[in-house]
Amino acid sequence: MLQATADRSDLDYFVAQVFSTPDAIPLGYINLALDRHARQVCALYEVPLGMEDCVTQPTWFPASDDIEDSVAAFADKLDSYGAL
Repeated sequence: MLQATADRSDLDYFVAQVFSTPDAIPLGYINLALDRHARQVCALYEVPLGMEDCVTQPTWFPASDDIEDSVAAFADKLDSYGAL
């Protein structure tokens, strides 16, 4: 897990892990659930919105059957590191 003092390379590594995990949440769902966060994350990492690209939940996410809760946890975690 990243520390609060993470630099850009740490954040890039973290996001690379998120985007490369096989258990994917459709980007379109994230765009609907958390439009502001999704747009900023996708702009930062050049992920096209509205495409078939996927964003995934890291293994340290709180266990949840609710995708929106998982997406919110992902956005909150990025927010806490100043990525948003």
